[in-house]
Amino acid sequence: MIQYWNLKSKNYDKLFFFKLGKFYEMFHYDAIIGQNLLDLNWMGDSRKLHVGFPEKAIDKYIPKLVNLGYKVAVIE
Repeated sequence: MIQYWNLKSKNYDKLFFFKLGKFYEMFHYDAIIGQNLLDLNWMGDSRKLHVGFPEKAIDKYIPKLVNLGYKVAVIE
């Protein structure tokens, strides 16, 4: 989570996709946007807001967000 907040504080205009194993995950504010716009399912519990999707779906989600005017950063 520290990595997310360090990056977010310097790049508030971007949505971050973090690669964790064979999945990409979005956290906190980014997760709320991802859940609303991409219809992603919530993972975990309310203490750690995050959504995720399989790595093979990244080519589906990035263009959708970019077409809606968002900047996306992928953290491998």
